[in-house]
Amino acid sequence: MAASRKHILCMTIPAYGHIIPLLELARKLAQHHQVTFAVSSKCACALESLGLYDPANDKDVIQLYPLEDGVKDDLDDPNDPDVFDRAFPATFNGITKLVQEVPTKTSKGVGIKGLLTDVDLIIADTFIGHEGAKAAVDRHIPLLMFVPGRVDVVVLSLTFEDSLLKSSVPRRTSQGFVEMPNEDGTLSCQFPSHVTKFILGPQGKAVPFATGFIVNSIREFEQKYTDQCEAMVQMKGKPMYCVGPLLADGKTKTTNLETEEKVRSWLETKQAASVVYICFGSVATPKPEQLKEIGRTILQLNQPVIWSLKKNKHGHLPEEVKAAAQIDFGGEGNADKNILILSWAPQKMILAQPNVALFVSHCGWNSTIEGLHQGKPIVAWPQFADQMMNGDFVEEIGAGVVVRDAGLMSTRLVSAEEFSSKVQAALSKKEGAVSVGKCIAAVWAEGGSSLADYRSLLSFIGTC
Repeated sequence: MAASRKHILCMTIPAYGHIIPLLELARKLAQHHQVTFAVSSKCACALESLGLYDPANDKDVIQLYPLEDGVKDDLDDPNDPDVFDRAFPATFNGITKLVQEVPTKTSKGVGIKGLLTDVDLIIADTFIGHEGAKAAVDRHIPLLMFVPGRVDVVVLSLTFEDSLLKSSVPRRTSQGFVEMPNEDGTLSCQFPSHVTKFILGPQGKAVPFATGFIVNSIREFEQKYTDQCEAMVQMKGKPMYCVGPLLADGKTKTTNLETEEKVRSWLETKQAASVVYICFGSVATPKPEQLKEIGRTILQLNQPVIWSLKKNKHGHLPEEVKAAAQIDFGGEGNADKNILILSWAPQKMILAQPNVALFVSHCGWNSTIEGLHQGKPIVAWPQFADQMMNGDFVEEIGAGVVVRDAGLMSTRLVSAEEFSSKVQAALSKKEGAVSVGKCIAAVWAEGGSSLADYRSLLSFIGTC
């Protein structure tokens, strides 16, 4: 499709919810073009140990470029708002400097060690900042912006400043979430200051510089917001390629293979569509008193449960839960226990099993699309950022229910009784979830929307 191999520079911020889907896109594009993947050296060094970058398979097709931006913090920690003040300015500066210095066909840059081939195209996360995006335009490098989640966040960033001017003060606190404006363009809540300063503001200023957008979602989910974007003056003529879901291949690093096989064997002993899988992601964990209530719930469910819970949180579990559970496959005589608590869980494999009936998720977009892809109904329990919008979307399409006002910044305790009722309500959404799963499964088949958009993307890249 592409007339010749191009050199594509992919760039993202040091946050794994952004790194993982862009890396999957890079793997696809590397089948046709030369790809360099630039990310903060802090994360670049960790990708291999986390099983996200395999030198044996990836090194020959994707060049990993550690960005020496000085970032020492993890942007995935929502408990530390100050991390944005420390990390984002350094991230913006590092990305801008790289864009200003890379070689192109019309300008040799300054000669960057390890990055010598002329760059034909940049694919950058929408969070790269205004200066980095402007630098690409100033150097006449085509810039496609990568949207790791849904298009609603792009619309929000473009309308945010106007909505702010229309909105009265004071507004209710957002409890760490962002949400779309009302129909009249006003905002109902006050967003966290670090979100407006380092995410919505810079993103709103950066996206108009893009040549187009690549979205980690499917066109069937995004039509409402792609239509809104097309109606905006600053987005006219900018194509949107919806090429999701961009899911990791599910290969498990060697050190975790034994656990994966044990989980698979445990699942095979359970009845079809009986297991409840609980995972709040790798970033946010409910507070200790909430963990106790979740523990009470799983004792009451009378269903098999897999709970992915970090090891340093196991101490918060009630003793009766510890006694009833098999924890990290430790101890003798535990194989027949109905509760499995894991410090690390092979999520993609678990969700693919017919024995699994339900997914309790924080509704980060990567986890959400994984659950929907497998046709599992979801109890959405958002914790922060855009996760509430993702949860609302799951409920809107009839694939699950939402636990509200119970995120990281909330003081509300969700009782075992309430949580149990949400589980039962979500189980009744099985038909809707299965229908959504079939829709997603079709998008990469011949005639599917994501395959069509991906082919259009390849055609565009061929012109760069």
